[in-house]
Amino acid sequence: MPRRSQDVGELLALVGAAPRESIPALLAKLAARLAEPEPTPPPQPLPPPREQPGAQGDRLLTAEEVALRLGLDVAAVDRRRFPFRVKLGRRTIRFSEAGLCRWMKEGH
Repeated sequence: MPRRSQDVGELLALVGAAPRESIPALLAKLAARLAEPEPTPPPQPLPPPREQPGAQGDRLLTAEEVALRLGLDVAAVDRRRFPFRVKLGRRTIRFSEAGLCRWMKEGH
C-alpha cells in the first residue's frame, strides 16, 4: 500500500494539472484520503523475559534478615541501595536472597 503522503501528493498534483470541471471530484477524493486513518505498524515481538530478583524460587528477604546476614543494623540496611534490593510497592522493600549471595561472593 502506498504511503499516505504519496497518495496526497499525487492527488494534489492532479488537481493542479486538471481541467476545471474535474477539480471538485479530485478534491473529494483528496478529502476522503485525508480522512482515512494512518495504517498502524504491526506489533513488535516482546523481548525475552529478564531474570527478575525474587523470581523462580529466589527467596525475598526482609531488612532484618539481611541485617543479620551482613552484621549490620536494620537502619543501615534501609539506608543503603543494595543492587539486590527489590521494591514491591510504594513503601515495601525486600532483598533477593540469590542477589545477596552473588553480591557477597563478589567480595562486597
